[in-house]
Amino acid sequence: MTVIINLWAGPSCRKSTQAAKLFAEMKALEKERNFTVEIVTEFAKELAWMKVPITEKMQNYIFFEQLKREMILVNAVDFIITDSPTGIGSFYAKHYNQNYLSILKWEQHKRNENYCLDFWCPRLTPYNPNGRNETEEQALLVDQSMKTFVSDNFRINEELKTKEYHLEILDYLQIWDFIRKAK
Repeated sequence: MTVIINLWAGPSCRKSTQAAKLFAEMKALEKERNFTVEIVTEFAKELAWMKVPITEKMQNYIFFEQLKREMILVNAVDFIITDSPTGIGSFYAKHYNQNYLSILKWEQHKRNENYCLDFWCPRLTPYNPNGRNETEEQALLVDQSMKTFVSDNFRINEELKTKEYHLEILDYLQIWDFIRKAK
């Protein structure tokens, strides 16, 4: 069974950076600990860089593209790390007053079929507006409403506390025996 590691937070909380660091750390352990890992990056950020406006139809497209990227890897690898959980699509649809229930149902179906670990990532560094659609003020509002949405609809396994939270996630995986500890 594939374990999907979801990093949750608003824009510019270093999810992409920490996902990349976690991926590098886990990739280095792959052979020694006998597992496989891949990373699925944020499709919506690609669109932000291209300055594509996010409409309701676009939000659905983003969700299904992100889901496709994950599903390609399900049962092919042991771990998928993502800085853009597919459930974020249902959050943003609701946040922008769009129909989010159909996306949420797809997300819940995916979770019934796969094991997801959800980590809430702290905002501990200054906001970076590059590659974002939100201002800093909007991002702070997204943080608050996203945390409520995630708590209401999913289960946060761990609220991370440090700037180098990829190491906290790695510790969590080892403590709970998702990956075998070093001998």
